[in-house]
Amino acid sequence: MKTKFTILLFLFVTGFSYAQFGASLGYANGKGKVTAGGATLDSESEGAFTLGVIYDARLSDNLDLQPGIIIGLGKKVEGQVDYPLGVGAALQYYIAGRSSRFWVGPTLGLNVSFDDVDTDVIKKSVTNGGVGIGLDVSDSITLAAGYSTSLVNMSNVDAIKIKENAIWAELQVKF
Repeated sequence: MKTKFTILLFLFVTGFSYAQFGASLGYANGKGKVTAGGATLDSESEGAFTLGVIYDARLSDNLDLQPGIIIGLGKKVEGQVDYPLGVGAALQYYIAGRSSRFWVGPTLGLNVSFDDVDTDVIKKSVTNGGVGIGLDVSDSITLAAGYSTSLVNMSNVDAIKIKENAIWAELQVKF
């Protein structure tokens, strides 16, 4: 038992030695698509600024895991301003090694709306997946961009399908 505890403690401590906390500031622009009865309606494009906290954990020489919590600032839902909360993670794979400073990888997240929406029609939370690319300008500054799409139907009505796609860009500062 003592050996297992020591190994876990070692992994925990070394995991933090290669990790950095940070903050992110970004902008996301999304567009929805509603399909019902064979007809499709595209929504207008809407954007929101994002502010977040990230944790960048180095897994290997070529791979980082970056979980984070992000809040959207100014997204409109049914004409009212919403401040959705996003919790997610990204894998960052350095294709030519960490010295190239360029990475690409998948993203996965859960977005939750705190706005007063009709939950008989639309879900308050949605799971998103996507892909991101980034450039580590320095050890503490990263520029990133990506594309995400909803992985589940956002509608609570069986005959209606609602999907959302978004592009995003952000600046990350690590401490």
